[in-house]
Amino acid sequence: MTTPDPTPGTPAADDTATITDPQPDPQPDMQDTEPSPNSEAARWRHQCRDAEAQRDALAERLTAYQRRECEHAVADLLDEPADLWDIGQADYTEFYDADGQLDEAQLRAAAGALIDMRPKLAKPAGPRHLDFGQFRPPPPARGGGWSDLIKG
Repeated sequence: MTTPDPTPGTPAADDTATITDPQPDPQPDMQDTEPSPNSEAARWRHQCRDAEAQRDALAERLTAYQRRECEHAVADLLDEPADLWDIGQADYTEFYDADGQLDEAQLRAAAGALIDMRPKLAKPAGPRHLDFGQFRPPPPARGGGWSDLIKG
């Protein structure tokens, strides 16, 4: 006697062991193991480096804000307020107190001293008249030609 062939799509009797879902291999619990001191120290070093990088970026932003505040305070005295740093060699930290408040009187005095040394750095007094030709009278009308010149 021969056994009938299984119909397509139904497993054979001896194949049932392979079709069943295998149980996953038990993973060791990672939470039960304690982290090594080296990995914990590396984590702290990484956090420290991140905090230092963030601190340095914030310090650069604060420096830029303070310089702009100083330049704004002397913009009416100096034609180019950045000349206070570039030519006058002033340090913006000299003009701030311990609380971070700008001492505007000291800043303006430093700008005044720079103007005394180099008067052309001062902002020009009075309105600037920039003549681009828009207010000039129109050119004289042209005549008819050579005959007008000869008669004239």
